[in-house]
Amino acid sequence: MAVGFSTIFDDYNKDKRDVLQGLRDVASVLATNATSDQSANFRRAMLVIGTDVAEASGTTLFHRDPVSNEEKAPLVMVAMALDVKL
Repeated sequence: MAVGFSTIFDDYNKDKRDVLQGLRDVASVLATNATSDQSANFRRAMLVIGTDVAEASGTTLFHRDPVSNEEKAPLVMVAMALDVKL
C-alpha cells in the first residue's frame, strides 16, 4: 500500500492526541497485539532511532556529537511512555 508523505502528515495533524499519549497508545497496542519479544524490540528501536537523530544533530562528516541534556529529556520521556527499562 503506497501512501504519500502528505497523506501521512495530514493524518498526523488530524490526530488530537499529544505525542506522549500517542506513544502510550502504541505501548498498549504492542502489549495487546505483539509478542513480548516483538514489543520489546520495537520499543527499543524507537529509542535507538531517537538517540541516533539526537547524535546526528551536531554531526560533521567524521564526528557525531554526544546527546545533549536538552535532547536527553525527550528521550527519557519516550522511554517512560513506551515503558522501556533504562
